[in-house]
Amino acid sequence: MNDETRNFIDMRTKSFERNGSDHGRLEEKVAIITGAGTGIGEAIAHKFAREGARVVVCGLPDDPIEDVAKAIRQNKGKAVAFAGDISEERAAKQCVDLAIKEFKRLDVVVNNAGVFLDNVPIDTAWTHKETGPMDKEMEKTLIQAVPLARRGTPEEVANVYAFLASDEASYVTGALYVVDGGTTIAKGPVGDLVPEKLRKEPKGELELQHSRHGLRNKQTHKVKPGKLKSEG
Repeated sequence: MNDETRNFIDMRTKSFERNGSDHGRLEEKVAIITGAGTGIGEAIAHKFAREGARVVVCGLPDDPIEDVAKAIRQNKGKAVAFAGDISEERAAKQCVDLAIKEFKRLDVVVNNAGVFLDNVPIDTAWTHKETGPMDKEMEKTLIQAVPLARRGTPEEVANVYAFLASDEASYVTGALYVVDGGTTIAKGPVGDLVPEKLRKEPKGELELQHSRHGLRNKQTHKVKPGKLKSEG
């Protein structure tokens, strides 16, 4: 193997390890991330900041949005927190006004707040029996239905958002991206066929503190599958 080939392989390996990013794909862009205090939203906020974006960390008043914004700034990123219920028009306008006031522009809005897909096993509070509405059996079944036999990490979801918000996605429009480990196309407990050594979640690069805190101070109810009664 000559030096040129060795250098090429080394370059591709490093590119793969950082998901093809040199941490500058969102340089100078300004983004509002809703639901950014915990879970997937926290990961998106950190990922965008890491890629050079200036971020408005938006969440409800009792969400740890200040923690997330502070953590981003400690990592030499730029972020401000906005507390409010952006399902209300007035609060949504105030959030946009803050972005313009602080960063003079707005390029990206990620509508992450209030989104829950019950068949997508991401490693957040929703998919653990200790912190979410699922019981032990539902949690087991959820993982069995994933061809990768594991939960996805918030960072893995954030990576897709970062791509879509970047100039690399310049020819992407009107498309749906499903980040679910193959659950949509799976039939039955396919995850049981995956070797144990392949079921580990990737470590990732982001330092997340609130990935499983999304349901703190929220009212939830345990979901227990039951038999349906038929009439007639």
